[in-house]
Amino acid sequence: MQVSFIENVIEQYVNGQEKTLSFAKLSRRLPNLPDITLNDSEITNELIDVWQSPELVEILVQLSETNQYKRVR
Repeated sequence: MQVSFIENVIEQYVNGQEKTLSFAKLSRRLPNLPDITLNDSEITNELIDVWQSPELVEILVQLSETNQYKRVR
């Protein structure tokens, strides 16, 4: 259930459909990764914003330690 919710939120945000949640405005963010370039058509600023959320990463790590490992991966 949680994984489905997280998947949906990320998809909506990356596709520009989610207007109420902004990963870019979170107070806690992981540092930028200099090796990531936006030349890859699949990598967008929104996708980078998502993965800079330490809370999201922490939740996914916790969920990966359950029977949801394959889905989280």
